[in-house]
This record gives sequence, C-alpha cells and structure tokens, in this order.
Amino acid sequence: MFPMVSTAAVFTMISALLFPSLAVSTIGEETAARTAILVLGLFCAISLVIFFTSSTFGRLVASGRLGGLAGHPKAAAQLAGYCIILAMIYFARTQSRLSRTVIAVSGALAAAVLILSDSRTPLLALALVSTLWLLRKRPKLQLLGVSAAACLVALVLMNPHAADLLNHVSRTGDSSEVLQLNGRNKIWPMAWALSWERPLTGWGYGASSLILPSYSSAMGFLPGYVAPHAHNMFLHVLFSSGVFAAAFCVLAFVATVAQAVALRHLPAICLLIFAFVTGLTESTPFLGSANFDTVGLGLGIGLVLASAAKRQMELRRPFSGQAVGAALAA
Repeated sequence: MFPMVSTAAVFTMISALLFPSLAVSTIGEETAARTAILVLGLFCAISLVIFFTSSTFGRLVASGRLGGLAGHPKAAAQLAGYCIILAMIYFARTQSRLSRTVIAVSGALAAAVLILSDSRTPLLALALVSTLWLLRKRPKLQLLGVSAAACLVALVLMNPHAADLLNHVSRTGDSSEVLQLNGRNKIWPMAWALSWERPLTGWGYGASSLILPSYSSAMGFLPGYVAPHAHNMFLHVLFSSGVFAAAFCVLAFVATVAQAVALRHLPAICLLIFAFVTGLTESTPFLGSANFDTVGLGLGIGLVLASAAKRQMELRRPFSGQAVGAALAA
C-alpha cells in the first residue's frame, strides 16, 4: 500500500479509537451512549430504505444479503449489534419518554438490519452478550448458561446427524460451508504464513487488500474469489503491522477487559465481548481507514477509560486542598 495512504489510514484509526473516550469524558457516559444509539439508528434506517428501494446498491447481489451503508453484510451486522447492545443497556437507564422512544425504535431498526444481513457470528455474539446482560445479577446462572451452551455445541458436533443439522444453518445448504468456516480455514493459514515473511514490520497497514487476493488460487478458491483481509482481528494486525504491534494489540485488549471487569462496568464488558467474538472471524475494525466498527470498539474502550478516570478522581477528592483546609479549620 502507498506509504501516505497507509499513514493516513493509521491516523484515522487512532482518531476513531480515541474520539469516543473524549466524547464520554466530555459529555458523559449516558449522553454519549444515547448519541451513538441515535446515529446507529439513523444508519440502520437509511440502510433499510436503500435495501428495499434498490436491487443492487446496499446488498450483495448474489445472495441478496443486506449490506447497507456499510457496504458489506458483516459490517452492517456488527453496527446493528452495537446499536442493540447499547439500546438494551441504556433503555432502562433513560427517564425521558422521547429518549426511550428513540432508543426503542433504533433497537428495532438495528434488529431488522441484523436479520436481513444474515450474518451468523454477530448474531451469536449478540446472543451471548444478551444472555450475560439479562443474567447480570445472577452470576451462578451466567456460568450455568455458558456451560449449557458449551454442552449443547458439543452434543451437536458429536451427533452422527450433525451434518444434517448444519445443513439448515448453512447458506448454501451444505454443512461443509459451516465446518470450513466459510473458507476461513484456508485464509487463516495463508495469512499466518505470509505474516512471518515480514514478522517485524508486517506488509503495511491495509496492504492485505492488495496481497491476499493474489494468493486466492493457492488457497484453493475459485478464480475471481477475493479474500481482502485475514478474517481475524488480531491475525490481521499481525499481517499488516508485525509481531510487536500484534502483541501490543492483544495485551491492550486484555488489559482493557481486565480493567472493565475490575470496575464492574457491564456496558463496557458487553461491548468488548461483542467486539472480541466478532473479531474472531472478521477484521472489520482494522480494515484500512477507520469505520463505524472501529468507533464501536473505541466506545467500549472509552467507557472503561472514562470510568477509570472518574474512579481516580473520586479517590483523590478527600485529599484535595479544600478538604484538608476544612479538616484543619475544624
């Protein structure tokens, strides 16, 4: 990728990750969340209008899946997922009837976009996050629910008729499409191998769209099939920016989640879990220039940073000059 274009893309990425932190710190968590819900709701509304009024724009022509303004069903589904999570959390925290109506409508529009996008990973991630949120006051039930889901998946995979069951989940009616993760079992090894050809610097930010498609035949795909990215958030960073950047990305993400858990900030935890699960099969937040999915990830990070800063201020408040002066005067 051209150095100036790559540099510009990196700066947009940094801005998109830092802007939500600034917004949360400046206007407050709930105001920032309601603003994000409104923007995402408008995005979903326009995407639905385009989908139903155009036969080519805003959808994948081959499958008819909704892509909307995001341009691709996966990206649209992730945005819809962020909107639903925020609407689910902040609806109960909002007192204004007008704001509640806007949140409810935005959540409904986002649900429609998620269904029409026919994206399975965001739907699975949303189901997981919703379960954790609904059982947030019952940790034992959370553990039981996760364990039951794991057992259900294991039973399905061990079932001798699992292929017949997966045929209903597959978009093509063939269970191999699901078992091969829609071709990701071929993309991941190739991206991993190419990453170690340039382990320190990577191939350049956003360069995957130029490099990976040239290996389509080597990956066993049909002519004309394009794999423009690594289809994994962390693997994509390794491919684009090298091992040091990938290690920093993983450590920063783990540290942010740990901080969110320590602060017991459930909205941030939900957003970060959703970003992690969807990031296992997609690289959307780190594809070239920043996009709405980057901002969604940044919002989860911003909630943690703002909450941590607020906690620090509360801890320091008793030792302020005014407090000490009042104590001495007493």
